[in-house]
Amino acid sequence: MDFDEASSLYREAHKKNITCTGEDPEYFHAMKARIVAGALKPEMRPGLRVLDYGCGLGLVTRQLKKLLPDADVHGADPSVKSVEIASGETRGISFRHFDGKAAPYGENSFDAVLLSCVLHHVPEGRQAVYADIHRVLAPGKKLFVFEHNPLNPLTRRAVNTCVFDEGAVLIGRRACARELQEAGFRIVETRYIVFFPGFLKKLRPIEDFLGWLPLGGQYVICAIKEERKK
Repeated sequence: MDFDEASSLYREAHKKNITCTGEDPEYFHAMKARIVAGALKPEMRPGLRVLDYGCGLGLVTRQLKKLLPDADVHGADPSVKSVEIASGETRGISFRHFDGKAAPYGENSFDAVLLSCVLHHVPEGRQAVYADIHRVLAPGKKLFVFEHNPLNPLTRRAVNTCVFDEGAVLIGRRACARELQEAGFRIVETRYIVFFPGFLKKLRPIEDFLGWLPLGGQYVICAIKEERKK
């Protein structure tokens, strides 16, 4: 999938693709931002540097900035057109293009990194992504990974019918956690999320107690960068 060509069509296609959930895409962007912001608030300080790695149009990035207005929020993506759109629609966030191999930041540059539904687009390049994130993330700081849960049949259907997920290969929670550990991260939390569609939204308060149940539409992993042994 050429995301430069598809970027201008992404919003409408994504909205159509998740009609079965009874929610607007913004609900899912905001949910991810709330999870990350909630985990970062105990260590929040003015200028806390946060990177949305593979930010696309910056839809989650903007939600994160709303929740953490004092943070120094950045977004980086291999799609030139997506970065142009994100930059034109948003103030207070620095969006940058990169070649998909090395984000344009120095070592230990960030206090937190968000990786939202990126890995299934790079089935042959995940280790390179982990290594680059390990490079730009400061020691002891957090990485948040959100991915589709391949054990959920509705999720698999949505991915299989989405033009933007052509060629995507879903990775399960356990496999993702194992790869992160091999890349030098220590897992601090894993849980499944997105259980109830819009017509059952009254049940969503109990989702915090269902994180162990592998039926959620997605999962989140929080990991901390550990220094590699030399």
